[in-house]
Amino acid sequence: MKTRIILSLALAICLTLSLFVLTGCNDQSSPSGGGGGTSAPGSGGGSPPPDNRTFHFNVSFPTPESSAVAMVQVLDRIQEASNGRITMTYYYSWSLTSVATIIDDFNSGIVDIGVHSFENDTFFPYSNLITNTPFLGMPGLLETARIYDEIFAEHPALAQEFARNGLVFWTPHPIAEQQLYTNSDFAIRVPGDLNGRRFTTNLVMLQQFLARNGAAGVSAPVTELASMVNTGVVDGVLQHPGVILSFGLEDFIEGATLFGNKGILSAMMSMSFSEHAWNSMPTDLQKLFVDEAETLREEQGQLQIRMNYPVNDRLSASVPVQVLSDAEIQVWVDDFSDIIDAHVEDMIRRGHSEAREILDAVRTKIAERS
Repeated sequence: MKTRIILSLALAICLTLSLFVLTGCNDQSSPSGGGGGTSAPGSGGGSPPPDNRTFHFNVSFPTPESSAVAMVQVLDRIQEASNGRITMTYYYSWSLTSVATIIDDFNSGIVDIGVHSFENDTFFPYSNLITNTPFLGMPGLLETARIYDEIFAEHPALAQEFARNGLVFWTPHPIAEQQLYTNSDFAIRVPGDLNGRRFTTNLVMLQQFLARNGAAGVSAPVTELASMVNTGVVDGVLQHPGVILSFGLEDFIEGATLFGNKGILSAMMSMSFSEHAWNSMPTDLQKLFVDEAETLREEQGQLQIRMNYPVNDRLSASVPVQVLSDAEIQVWVDDFSDIIDAHVEDMIRRGHSEAREILDAVRTKIAERS
């Protein structure tokens, strides 16, 4: 009896040791088994096998190659850091997509990474409110992008509007402040001076403001602005100097009204992923993009300053330019304030319940930086 008990115990010990060898020992000793690593979400333990797939992305820029230098440098660094697992093809000046179709082109797989605007407040109501509200007093293009990043982190509603459009936000694309440029030398210093003129702008609030002051706002893609200004279809544009430079308008501008370093508004675009492209990558490759987001925001902003701010200096040296004082700018701000309030109330009626809260948060951050 005693002998049988001893044999049974020995058999049990051997069985236990065998199971240990077949499970834990093999994982811990295998160089490719990932022993000791972090478990993949939902896995039963251990690390997932290495993902050595190659990912190719089509990247769309709205501007010429010269205006995308900072973005390309960052993307090139990411490709290099991926050790060949990420490759990209770059398309400049809307050659792959267009202002009107880019969201659809993200979702159809034509565009994987791209720069798009927030002008369409049906697609991006909260982002549009932050970056396309005129006379809000944003403290310049770099701070506009930083404030947007902060609001994005604090208000999940912004990420949700990207998700509704099948996108994943990567980083802001700062652009220079909008000013008023004309094709003749008539002076515009107060809102009443707009009377009888036609200006291109795609922003509904600015179109309302122009109509109130006897002018007309005309929607148009940036690719058509030079022709419209040159032929007199419009009397001028409400735009940032990057568009004046990149789309051939500079030779046709004969006057300007400058609203200080805050401009009419400090708009911003976004560099985003299609949701499919982003989710196709393993987390280690996603991290390459996350780690470069702030650098890209700042370097692209600095490039905008170096390239586009001199446009206003060149115009000031060659054509009549009205440089408004703070007191004169305040007249425009006061005249516009009720349009902002009406826009926010309309957003709330349309179901965007956080509009007032987000606008107040933006105004608080502007005040802190002033």
